[in-house]
Parts: sequence; structure tokens; C-alpha cells
Amino acid sequence: MIYLPRNLLSGKNSQKASAGSNSQESHVQIVLNFKVRFSDGSDLQVSQKDGVTVRELKTVIEKEKNIRPQKMRLVYRGAKLREKGTLHDYGIYHGKFVQCFLLPEEPAPATAARE
Repeated sequence: MIYLPRNLLSGKNSQKASAGSNSQESHVQIVLNFKVRFSDGSDLQVSQKDGVTVRELKTVIEKEKNIRPQKMRLVYRGAKLREKGTLHDYGIYHGKFVQCFLLPEEPAPATAARE
């Protein structure tokens, strides 16, 4: 994935931060095309900006597949994705797969035995 500061894209390599501005450089948001693969073998093609959070990605999956976010466990390169992390944080980039495992249904609470 290419992630460049804005000043490199505009050709102003020696640009300094002005007084009162954020000390971190601004970054270009890149749109990523990747797939979410489900445990049944089906895939969902996804296009999202790299700044999107895992929670937002789960919302996209919910709309497309009608799966509640609480039932999803997303994994990339063996690591469980935490909801507050972004696609960029996890290094997800074009053409890669994110695994989606569905958590089992919780059993209904036991009812008291009838006498």
C-alpha cells in the first residue's frame, strides 16, 4: 500500500508546518479494494478508504450480508481485528483477504423445570 504525505504529492518536499497547525502531516486517504471471505467459502468484494474503522467495515458487511456485527469476528494475517482500529492500522491493502468468522448463536436461557 502506498501512503504518502500530501507535501510529497504536491512536490513541496521542504514544506514546513505553519505555526498553530497540527504537527502531524496530513495523509492522503487511499481507497482499497479487497475481499472479505466467509467460513462458507463465499466472498464479498469491498471498496473502502484505508481510514475506515473495523466497526465501520462490519456495518458494510451487515448491510450486504445481513449479519449482525456482534456475530462477526474479522481476522487478517492471523490477528483479530479490533473495532477501533483502521484498515491502515492493520496493513490491509489492495487484493488482500480479510476472514470473517461467524460466532455461534448463544443458547437460549434455561427455563425453570416445571413441577
